[in-house]
Amino acid sequence: AIWYEGSKPWWPDRYNRSNDGVSLQEEKARPDSLYHWYRKLLALRQSRGELREGSQRILCDDNTAVLCILREDGTQRTLLLVNLGKTNAKPRLDPKLTSATTWTDLLGNHAAASPEATLQPMQVRIVGTPE
Repeated sequence: AIWYEGSKPWWPDRYNRSNDGVSLQEEKARPDSLYHWYRKLLALRQSRGELREGSQRILCDDNTAVLCILREDGTQRTLLLVNLGKTNAKPRLDPKLTSATTWTDLLGNHAAASPEATLQPMQVRIVGTPE
């Protein structure tokens, strides 16, 4: 069949621009790229057993814009907090959970972190118990 001869590609040229910031080479060069974000998340999953095999509970079910998921495996805990809203929001967590546990920032510098701190719109915070 020669039906395709002389035809143009089915995709428009607008998706094939040089230096558009989305090629793998360009993503690797930018520390704040989606490529590095996924690498960080995959490394976190690899290093934390509760993210691979632990139990899961949804904590913030109060119809706010904040999604709160707790993963546990024995004494190891990881808490995922995501503000899906358009305005700043504060997670509403059980004080027993937040006061009885020392939390560290698992995405940044592993410094002490409060799971109850205000989240900016579309912000993700992942905190966990120290290993």
